[in-house]
Amino acid sequence: MGARSMSLRLTVMPVPVQYKLLKVLADKRVSRVGTTQSEAADVWLIAAASLYHPLNQYLLPDLYDRLAHSTLRMSPLRERGDDVLLFADHFLRRACTDSGLAPKTVAEDGVGSRS
Repeated sequence: MGARSMSLRLTVMPVPVQYKLLKVLADKRVSRVGTTQSEAADVWLIAAASLYHPLNQYLLPDLYDRLAHSTLRMSPLRERGDDVLLFADHFLRRACTDSGLAPKTVAEDGVGSRS
């Protein structure tokens, strides 16, 4: 199966769905909606959590163990200086490209835009 990306709110995922996700991660197989046949899948999942909602309080222990084997701790975006402007600039350029508009960039002070 080809590459897919998905975004999950793991902190509000119902337990039955957690069991299904755990099975997919363990078996490396998925079934498409409406079929009974499963197919091999190379599954990569990136899960994010905040300090206020740690994943280990909301997930099945086995699922948490599978997800937490590699962790990367990052400071909040508000504490990372110009990173906000880099993200804003990236997504503005992408939106312009997708919409067929001339490229724009975010102004140095973060207010307005410059061409």
